[in-house]
Amino acid sequence: MALGTTIKWINVLGTWNWAVFYSDGRLIVGFDPNVGVWYYDTDGTPIYQLTTAGWISGFSFLANTILAVASNNYIFQVESRHLIILRAIITNFSQIRDVTHFGSGKILLVDSDLQLCGMVDKNGKTIKSWSTPGGAPMGVTFDGRNIYIADDKTHLIYCCDIDGNVISSGSVIGLPRSLTRYGKDLLMGDASSSSRVIVVSRR
Repeated sequence: MALGTTIKWINVLGTWNWAVFYSDGRLIVGFDPNVGVWYYDTDGTPIYQLTTAGWISGFSFLANTILAVASNNYIFQVESRHLIILRAIITNFSQIRDVTHFGSGKILLVDSDLQLCGMVDKNGKTIKSWSTPGGAPMGVTFDGRNIYIADDKTHLIYCCDIDGNVISSGSVIGLPRSLTRYGKDLLMGDASSSSRVIVVSRR
């Protein structure tokens, strides 16, 4: 099955589901500006709502906490149950759309304004950055070997090595937003007003 092939979609609340995060093998966190942040089980049944003070475009995790980004240069490290802000990580980037944990405290991010994929340490210091293959990177995740970037301009998911070299790419339906690992596949946020998040192939 080709990279980006739709496997299924999961119906959730709201219409523009930008941010997704899959955790514990059973929970999906989704963000829509109209309904806020919700925890769902894997069939899309709402479990409980979280409180947030503003827009969130991407989630990831770091040391039993959640990393949340709001389309600016900040990464917020928050408590996972109620999204209470523990600290703000300030970076030198401009419009961060999504983040993912790279390991050893390092964080990968994509910036749609600068069209960059970047790596920062846990305090936001830039380690390296490189141009993304598409023109509007919106989602990023790392599977321990390769980096996956979802692009809103090309409607492609790119599989890249850790130096940013493209290995393969595949088209996706909808308007791709944040990415997260979902078992052997990927879970993608969708901003096409369709009340869903989409599971796509990682192969």
